[in-house]
Amino acid sequence: MPYTANNMVKLHKALYNFKASYNSALSFKEGALFVELSDSELKQDRNWYFVASTDGSAGYVPRNYVTQTSLSTAETVAHINEVLSNLNNNITVSVADKNEVGEKLEELKKTLSDAIVYSSISNSRS
Repeated sequence: MPYTANNMVKLHKALYNFKASYNSALSFKEGALFVELSDSELKQDRNWYFVASTDGSAGYVPRNYVTQTSLSTAETVAHINEVLSNLNNNITVSVADKNEVGEKLEELKKTLSDAIVYSSISNSRS
């Protein structure tokens, strides 16, 4: 299977507006874009995704309010860079959360970059 942004980084787009009713959930508007962060068993839930929003906030969004979406690899990297930039400038996010979310986003970005390099090497050998 070829490496694509779609199978390495899960993006979700909000189908509806949502008002969070507890602190670890995110409020959002229809059309909002999220990067899924929940690869660890600690953050998985059958009804919620653990995500980073475009403004850099991390939290849970209800699965039935979002749909998986895709962008090109370049657009996905650009979106992750935007989230990272906003995360670092978001004064409402704790330093610990900035570090945890930032590390995960950097890891996702590196995975994409490595895939781009691998793909270009594979294509040049074909």
